[in-house]
Amino acid sequence: MTIFLSRFLFIGSLMASFAIPASAVDLLGSSVVSRFYALGNPITAPGASPLEFIVDGNPRPGYANHFTVTVTDSQIIYDFVGINGYVNSVPSYNQNGLYIEVGNLLVFSNASPILTASINAATNMAGFSADRLSYNATGVAVNWAGLAWTDQTVVAIDINPAAVPEPSTWLLCLAGIAVLSLCRTNSGRDRRLSL
Repeated sequence: MTIFLSRFLFIGSLMASFAIPASAVDLLGSSVVSRFYALGNPITAPGASPLEFIVDGNPRPGYANHFTVTVTDSQIIYDFVGINGYVNSVPSYNQNGLYIEVGNLLVFSNASPILTASINAATNMAGFSADRLSYNATGVAVNWAGLAWTDQTVVAIDINPAAVPEPSTWLLCLAGIAVLSLCRTNSGRDRRLSL
């Protein structure tokens, strides 16, 4: 039985050495719809809102050319243009934990669920704080009501999507459980035989 167990462990370690490492989970390649909301309504602007695109790290136009939005593997970056500001507003979007008075909503599909979204240190919009950011498993909403910007204003949001284990990871877990079960079964037999 010891020979069988040693062969089993050898094969398991061999499988582990050839296992494909888990790739970094990111948003690249997923589909996203960007939509601007203000004054209690979704805003429609040809070529900017709503705007559907595949996440590739390139900047996309925002509403009225006020900003561009860039979605990378793990960040959403709003880069503002000109000098302006948004008015205060009644709630324009308030569904599934996402809240906007005046701001932008990104809804992802074909992406890993979003676990967390947080403000990156590069954010320099005066007054933009964590209570102006909301997210759920498939979307991220930013609320800029009452805030102003200049050409140098940036709002950067770090996204942490859920990791999806590689098939080789599942295989190694199952092999480990099998070895533990085998060891436990064999230790019970050895005790019975020694009595």
